[in-house]
Amino acid sequence: MEEVTRFILVLCLLSASLLHSAELPNSLLWKISSPKGAISHVFGTIHLQDSTVFRQRDTVLSLVRTCRTYASEMHLDSVMAMMQPSVLFLSGSTLYDMLDSSQVERICSAMNARVPGMGPLCSRLKPGAIGMLLSFGSMEKTAPVAMDQMLWDLAKKHKPLLIGLETLDEQIAVIDRMTAQMLIDHLEDIGREDSLAAVMPRLYANEDLNGLASITKDTTEAYAGLLESLNDDRNVVMVQRMKQMLNTGDAFIAIGALHLTGEKSILLLLEKEGYRVEPVLGGARSQWLLNEFGDD
Repeated sequence: MEEVTRFILVLCLLSASLLHSAELPNSLLWKISSPKGAISHVFGTIHLQDSTVFRQRDTVLSLVRTCRTYASEMHLDSVMAMMQPSVLFLSGSTLYDMLDSSQVERICSAMNARVPGMGPLCSRLKPGAIGMLLSFGSMEKTAPVAMDQMLWDLAKKHKPLLIGLETLDEQIAVIDRMTAQMLIDHLEDIGREDSLAAVMPRLYANEDLNGLASITKDTTEAYAGLLESLNDDRNVVMVQRMKQMLNTGDAFIAIGALHLTGEKSILLLLEKEGYRVEPVLGGARSQWLLNEFGDD
C-alpha cells in the first residue's frame, strides 16, 4: 500500500504575503491558527524509503508525541487491512486490448527489468499499477519505512485520535485515471524522470518546497491532464475534512509535501477559509532513524 500512496503523491508533491509570493520559505512544518485561535500543525511528508529524508527537526517529533489528533492522508492501519492485490489488476481485459503487442511487450520488458519477476503479470495489471512499479521498482531502499508510516507509528504509541483524510477507494480511483497512452508517455520519459527523482531526497531534507514542486512538475508532463484531479481536487476535499480538527486545535496533520505547493495548495486553501498559516522555522535537527523512530 505504501507504494500506491507514493505513486499518487509523486504525481501530484506565514503570512498572506509569504503564501502569495513566488517562493515559499524552506519549511515542511506549518502552524495553523483557527479564526478562534486554536493551534494545530501541518507537516509535509515524502513517500520514499530513503534515509536522507529522515534528517529533520525534532520539533516535529515533539508535536507528534503530544498532539490530540493525528491525521494522515489515509488511516494507514485500516488501509493495510483492506488492501487487496486485486485492485491493481484489470477486470475482464488485458493491456493487449488497449495497445498493440509491440507496445505491451516493451512495457512488460521494462517492468521486468526494474521489478524482476513481474513480467508474467504485466499484461493483466492496470496502467496506473504499472506506472507505480516503473517509478519505484528500481529505487534503492535505505530506510525501513517511509516517512508517513514512521510518523504514524510514532503517533500510535502516544494514543491520539488517528484519522485518515481520504479513503482507499478514493486513492485507488486516482490510479485508475491513468490511461494506457499515459503509460506509454511515461515509459518514453522514464530516464529523465529517474534523473530528476534522484535529487528529490536532498531537496526534501533541505525542506525546499520550491525545488520539490519544480522537479515534480518536470516529471509529470505525461500526466498533464490528470494534475488537477491528482493534486488540486484532492486538496479541496482534504481541507474540508480537516477543518473540524483544526477548529478544535492540537492536531497534527501529515500529508505529502507537494500538497503544500501550487496555486491551489492546502496552505492557500486554508488561508482562504480564514485560518492563519505560518511557517515554523529553526530548531535542532537529528537523524530520526538513529533515534529509533523517536522512541521515548
